[in-house]
Amino acid sequence: MANKEQLVLLKQGAVSWNRWREEHPDIKPDLSSPSFFSRVKLQGAQLSGINLSDADLRGTDLTGANLRGANLHAALLQKANLYGADLSEADLSGAELSHTTLITANLSHANLSEAKLNLSQLQEANLSYANLSGALITNSRLSQANLSGANLSKATLHAATMEKVKLSQADLSGATLSVSKLGWSDLSGADLSRIKVEAAILDHVNLSGANLTKATFSEANLTGADLRGANLYEATFKRSTLTLADLREANTKKAKFKTSVMDNVVES
Repeated sequence: MANKEQLVLLKQGAVSWNRWREEHPDIKPDLSSPSFFSRVKLQGAQLSGINLSDADLRGTDLTGANLRGANLHAALLQKANLYGADLSEADLSGAELSHTTLITANLSHANLSEAKLNLSQLQEANLSYANLSGALITNSRLSQANLSGANLSKATLHAATMEKVKLSQADLSGATLSVSKLGWSDLSGADLSRIKVEAAILDHVNLSGANLTKATFSEANLTGADLRGANLYEATFKRSTLTLADLREANTKKAKFKTSVMDNVVES
């Protein structure tokens, strides 16, 4: 249960709050509450390890705040500014992050399962080994973000801009990827088994060693894709473009390339 005195103190802003935390290092604050923190100046606030579950932080400026290991389960963070914030190992499961700014934020090892990210800004964010299973990511920008080793199983990515994203060793099994741009991204060694890709642009992506077992690609652009050593067992490509794709040493057993463009594909 939230501590009312601590809530009042936080609403005074980051300066007073950080001073209090320095003076009381042994106290573990509890700010779990539907309290509204909008327009509170929390830039650079020290909120590591704090319980902010269910908190209403819509529109709050948390630029550069330290939220490492914080509990933000089901928190409302629409239109919040978390530019450059440290959210590593934080629990953001079920959080509302629509229209949220997370540019260059550190979300490594964070739990974002079932989180909602619509029209969010995550350019150059660090999401390595983050849990995004079942997350809803629509119309968001993730260009040059680091999602290496992240769990995106059964996530929905629609109209996402993800050019030059690092997704090596990531888990995208059972995910849905539609009308999104992943040009020049690194998905080497990633698990894309049973993924459904529709009208997505994946030109020059690195899928070497990736698992595409029973994946479905419909009207996808894989021009110049690197699929060396990838497992395409029972994968289906419908009306897709694989011009100049590299399929050397790839397992194409039972793969189907229905009405797909295969010009100048490298296979040996």
